[in-house]
Amino acid sequence: MIQRQVLAQRRDMISGLIWQVIIAALYSSVVKFFNYLGANSNWTYNREIYHLAGPYILM
Repeated sequence: MIQRQVLAQRRDMISGLIWQVIIAALYSSVVKFFNYLGANSNWTYNREIYHLAGPYILM
């Protein structure tokens, strides 16, 4: 009974880590895309994205 609970907790932790990795990868690709877009325009895009999305990724 207790072992099953521990396994479930571990599985939740692993899936949470996987989701964090996926989100971080998506986030970095979005930032690269905006860097590509904003390479010849202003740089405020990137700063705003970091300020808006950064804390959610770090949580």
